[in-house]
Amino acid sequence: MKFGCLSLVFISLFTVSAFAGSSSSPEKDEKSWGSDMQELKHLVEELIPAIFSLSEFERVKNTKEFKDDLEKFSKISHSVKVKAEKSKELPSADPSLRFVSTILEDNAKQAYEAYQIGQKEWARGLVKQSLGHCFACHSTDRFGPQFETEEDPKFLKGLSTLDKADFYIATRNFEEALKLYKESIESVKLAKNLPGEWQRAVRNGLALAVRIKNDPKLAEGFINTAMKKEFSSNPIYDRDLKAWKAGVLAWKTEQKRSIDPAGEKAHFDQVQGLAKNANHRKQFDADRSGEIEYLRLSAAAHEFFKRYPESKYSADILFHLGTAYDSLRGLGGLWMLQDAYWEACIYARPNSKVSWKCYKAYRDSVHKGYSGSRGLDLPIGLAFKLQQLERFAK
Repeated sequence: MKFGCLSLVFISLFTVSAFAGSSSSPEKDEKSWGSDMQELKHLVEELIPAIFSLSEFERVKNTKEFKDDLEKFSKISHSVKVKAEKSKELPSADPSLRFVSTILEDNAKQAYEAYQIGQKEWARGLVKQSLGHCFACHSTDRFGPQFETEEDPKFLKGLSTLDKADFYIATRNFEEALKLYKESIESVKLAKNLPGEWQRAVRNGLALAVRIKNDPKLAEGFINTAMKKEFSSNPIYDRDLKAWKAGVLAWKTEQKRSIDPAGEKAHFDQVQGLAKNANHRKQFDADRSGEIEYLRLSAAAHEFFKRYPESKYSADILFHLGTAYDSLRGLGGLWMLQDAYWEACIYARPNSKVSWKCYKAYRDSVHKGYSGSRGLDLPIGLAFKLQQLERFAK
């Protein structure tokens, strides 16, 4: 499944602060944006026990309450999409919320329909997979509100440390999530018994340190722990860690010089510089050695859109965001967000050099996803879409 991103809706929580204090008023029969977000938060809290515990799922899967929760999830997702499309307050240049809300509506509807026709395990799997994707959206940047949850809530009982962290990311409680990632990174037992999960904790912890906390010292601490001998067992991952350490040290040097872009052109130049450094460090398609630079690049690009939503550089920024998310794919379970940015880039400045770059990147990504032993096997609709995009891009 290329885009199981049901919980990517929580990306909207990081933009909710931009709406605070607005003079515009929603229609009387519509709930406010914040109300939708709070309802989603409470809904996740209700669903978590059944989603992460098989015994609890078996107990509640046939109940009216569980069915109602899935239906409610579908309805809220539709409401979020409508507001994302209609709101004049959203950052117009950054399309994240709009296309993610569309994905949300489609997948929430799919989960509820699967449940209705008896595919209850599939519906559960969709929601469980989706909760892992919240990370990718909520670690976008350091702006937006952070919410608190009661200490050690009962509904998290029995969950693994990383599953708990996923929940805290979904509800933007970053301090609790960071504590859990630190605990996981320091666990020799986790590193030895479940190296994939341990590596996930390292990557997720670094993403929060870079994009949410903007703290190279915190990132360096995670890396130093991961580089200790008792954790070392994978030569490829050890190579990545050394590259990440170099990236953080370079970042610390920049901070000493007090680099903070003042003005639109200076900020754009910073994004361009980060992109150049990241691309230089990356040696091959699956190479993660530029992870720190790509995290910094994505954070700087999202911040650019917040400051300059109508910039003449928007298409270039979208291209860089696509490149960053292509290299960060798999972070928090997110895989195909890069395609959405490249597509948006084409429409942002059609028939230009940058739109052609975005089209080629989009085309190559699609071809990679649909290539197999029989060669390239594109669905008819997608092949037609590529033709349309090519016309806009040239």
